[in-house]
Amino acid sequence: MLVDEGKLSLTEPVTKYLPELANLKVIADKNEDRMVLVPVDKPITLAMLLSHTAGFEFLTPFQSEHAIDSLPMSRYVTTAVMTPMRTQPATAYHYSNIGINLAGVIVERVAGMPFEDFLEKRLFEPLGMTDTSFFPNAEQLNRLATTYSFDKEKSQLVVTQSAFMTYPFDSKNRYAEPGGGLFSTPNDLVKFFQMLQGNGEFDGKRILSEAAVKEIRTKQTGALNTSYGLGVVINDGVYGHGGALGTDAQVNTNNGRVLLYFIQHQGLEKSEEAKQKFFRIGNLPFNNLP
Repeated sequence: MLVDEGKLSLTEPVTKYLPELANLKVIADKNEDRMVLVPVDKPITLAMLLSHTAGFEFLTPFQSEHAIDSLPMSRYVTTAVMTPMRTQPATAYHYSNIGINLAGVIVERVAGMPFEDFLEKRLFEPLGMTDTSFFPNAEQLNRLATTYSFDKEKSQLVVTQSAFMTYPFDSKNRYAEPGGGLFSTPNDLVKFFQMLQGNGEFDGKRILSEAAVKEIRTKQTGALNTSYGLGVVINDGVYGHGGALGTDAQVNTNNGRVLLYFIQHQGLEKSEEAKQKFFRIGNLPFNNLP
């Protein structure tokens, strides 16, 4: 949205918005006794942050020790710049909450409001996503899906807590973190993905330009083997994003359909058979679904 409005650039160095990133260091060599750090050899762009090619680690040490939602974005940059980078920018794909969070900080600074307020005002309200929030209320918490995982023997399912998150979810010590922690429902999420399927338009409302949606689903990872756009995985005309609990959401540009797959299973790795069934269902007419 901010790129559409000319307030942000995908290709300019992000130091224009985050000057704190001017002196980032990359791990050149590391063993038990020492760590050799070198400066970044090229500017990091917003497109790199959104395609996980900036070179950052998955989480900061603070997040790994505590939780992903344990710091407000106003303080996040400090912990990010203190975390040595994994690789030089644009040389590898590493899924990184750090990069996504830094993009969220940029949104806050350019828009002049907290990230969660920007989403509410510019995305959730226009789309009618009334059941989507970083901070679920008591009534929403009563409807929250239970999370399961296998026990140690992997013989039966047991109730578990979601990894990386601060409990309880109505705690005042939780903060909106772009890399995770947003609560929603199938009815709300389908509106968001129908907007993408509609090339930025939903229910007569223009949310994104067609050019912006095209850029989102365009490969941003260059010659790297991973096919990733702006915040989405790309695969032969299908793009979307999965979740830590096994959920998945896709827009299929080949047949114009949106597919949402919901499951609450911590640590479940989908079998190849399950994946194939998932994709087969996605290519069937909705009235013929089993």
